Amino acid sequence: RLAEELSHGGGLAAYEAYLRRRHASYFQLETGRARPPEELYSAAAGYDRIALAVLTALHGDTGEVITVDVKNQGALPGYDQETTVEVPCAIGAGGPQPLGVGPVPASVAALLRRVKDYEEWTARAALDGSKDAAARALSLNPLIESRPLAEELLAHFLRLHPQLLAYLR
Repeated sequence: RLAEELSHGGGLAAYEAYLRRRHASYFQLETGRARPPEELYSAAAGYDRIALAVLTALHGDTGEVITVDVKNQGALPGYDQETTVEVPCAIGAGGPQPLGVGPVPASVAALLRRVKDYEEWTARAALDGSKDAAARALSLNPLIESRPLAEELLAHFLRLHPQLLAYLR
């Protein structure tokens, strides 16, 4: 939508309209509030705002609850303690302390597990330099869900970006 508006000479007005739409709901679920339009340029707008809030909570030992990525430590039942999860945490001088969120609703449990498996296999492929692990990771991606398609995509990526993926063997 932004590209379309810019291609018709929308300029700064089109960009500001885009920012207003984006910021109005950015992290609204996590923070529990919509962003006022007057904060368009005057306040941090997304991950930068969250990073500043985390630093403030760490420095001030506030215990503010902020959603961040941490080791599970029992916050999300059914996942290893060391698995990285994104959950609400009380942030203080001792670092983020994950808060228990309870079991994942059945309606999203399978998708969440699939995404977590995709992430873990992606990391394994990167660390091991394994082409087979990379294909496995892609096949677990909910948007792909097919080993033959994953292998085809990987072969295509390797042809297009041999310098970036040369570590895969």
